[in-house]
Amino acid sequence: IDGVLTFRFATNPGGAFSLGQNAPWFFATVTLIVAVLVVVTAFRHTNAITGLALGLVLGGALGNLTDRVTRGEWFSGHVVDFIDLQVWPVFNLADSAIVSGAGLLAVGSFVWDRRSGSGDPDRVDQAAASDERRAAADER
Repeated sequence: IDGVLTFRFATNPGGAFSLGQNAPWFFATVTLIVAVLVVVTAFRHTNAITGLALGLVLGGALGNLTDRVTRGEWFSGHVVDFIDLQVWPVFNLADSAIVSGAGLLAVGSFVWDRRSGSGDPDRVDQAAASDERRAAADER
């Protein structure tokens, strides 16, 4: 699409906005740590929105890690970016998933904070269930 979207091959040894280009191993290591933390966190939450957001972050992180592992020496490869919106640095679908998941977590935590005074979506679910039980008891 002229002036809006172009597909362009670009490699990125660093992180977002090509920061840290001399340390691709650092980003690979951080990605592994993030992946483990996301999996551990996912087992602690049953909220569907949290699960979706964590899944997006995990999928994006593993997608970029796959690029780093398969496109160069072990853990020193580059991520392939190919989406060029003309007004933003070139990125890939994995980057989009990470940003979307992180954004969903941020928005979700704001909504959960407002509903229950807590950033924990599971507490919101528990509070809602408790409210429903009270309402049912009041109807009797």
